[in-house]
This record gives sequence, C-alpha cells and structure tokens, in this order.
Amino acid sequence: MKCVCFMFDSCSLLMRDVEISAYIWIYENHCIYALPWNSPWTWLLSMVGVDFCYYCIHRCSHGLQTDFFLFVDCIAVLASDRGLLLHTK
Repeated sequence: MKCVCFMFDSCSLLMRDVEISAYIWIYENHCIYALPWNSPWTWLLSMVGVDFCYYCIHRCSHGLQTDFFLFVDCIAVLASDRGLLLHTK
C-alpha cells in the first residue's frame, strides 16, 4: 500500500511540476502586460478575476446538468406516451 501512495504522490508532484513549468513558459513568452506585485489593485483585481472564473465554471456546470435532466425528462415523456414504460401502482 505504501508503494501505491508513493506512486500517487510522485505522479501528483510530476503533474504539479508540469503545470508550473507550463505557466512560467506562457508567462515569459506571451505576457502582454506585467502587473506590479506590490500594488493592492493587482491583488484585488486578481481575487475578483479568480472568483469570477470560478463563478462562470460553476454556472456552466449547472447549465449542463439542467440540459441533461431536461433531455432525460423528454425521453421519459416520449417513452410513456408510446407505452414503452411500465407503470406500477
């Protein structure tokens, strides 16, 4: 069991290293404007930006779930109208 945990931690660390390396490469090669780290506006805008991105992702996940359940409900209604579902009392 220790071997499995070690392998999982190693993979996790490797993936974290890949993420950080990719972020550094993108920042060094495609940075349009560097924000000052000692400015409170940088931190405030970063917090609002991260929160907004989380909100958008969360909102989209609810939208996808809603669309899926509407699709399933439509299938159930069509099946029941055609007598394909068994109703038990």
